[in-house]
Amino acid sequence: MAASRSAGFRLTLSPSQRYIERLYLSFSPVWMAIIAYCMLTHCFAKWGDLGHMLLGLALSVPLWLAPILLPPSEEVGQPLLARHSTKANLFIALMSFLQCYFGSAMFFEGLGMQYHFPTKISWNGTPLFLYFVTISYFSTYYALMRLGLRLAVAKRTNPSSLLVWMLIALLSYSMAFGETFFMASESLSAFFSYANRQKALLVGSVCYGTLFLISLPVFLRIDEDVRRPTPTAGLFWQTMGANLLILCAYELYKVLLPLWR
Repeated sequence: MAASRSAGFRLTLSPSQRYIERLYLSFSPVWMAIIAYCMLTHCFAKWGDLGHMLLGLALSVPLWLAPILLPPSEEVGQPLLARHSTKANLFIALMSFLQCYFGSAMFFEGLGMQYHFPTKISWNGTPLFLYFVTISYFSTYYALMRLGLRLAVAKRTNPSSLLVWMLIALLSYSMAFGETFFMASESLSAFFSYANRQKALLVGSVCYGTLFLISLPVFLRIDEDVRRPTPTAGLFWQTMGANLLILCAYELYKVLLPLWR
């Protein structure tokens, strides 16, 4: 295993961090199977707002309930807001809701993203149920990126800051590209589409990947020092600050994207 800290990040996990990572990764095949079934059968074409909301809740609520009903031994007896699982879930939920509400504008305007789901309830152009579905997506993405980063530096005793940040950038782009590749498919064009799929894949993934490049360090640093746990209020403001930087980057992308043909 790598040194306890690599380029400013503590990459070895505490028991509570390991618990939440396993929870996120264990739930990943569940939501992926449900989403794959919906994509292949188009069953959601017959649902209204209620059906879509039930889908979103089914893919997000278990991630909150599991640590409450079956907490890791280290969190038994801890106040709910002081638990690492609560803080990790708070981070995921904030990222999901803030980016769906504020960040989607860049994809609408700069990349011609469109939703065609048979729903009426939306917030700022994004169907409400997708706010909750994004929670399941993001839980998997952040867990996979942290796992990938640990595995990539596992045999290096003191990886350089440049290497670690290059790996973070690569993982961020890969996650963005992977989601765009599967979601912007011809089979889903009746429900979700981009004006130019190639542009969305190659350039849009850089824009989307910026979200993870800026926010992954916040996730990595939640309770990284077990002797000085991250205050919940502090995590809230760190996450808000990361979202502000992401939205500033998106404004720049909105200016630059029309230059790419």
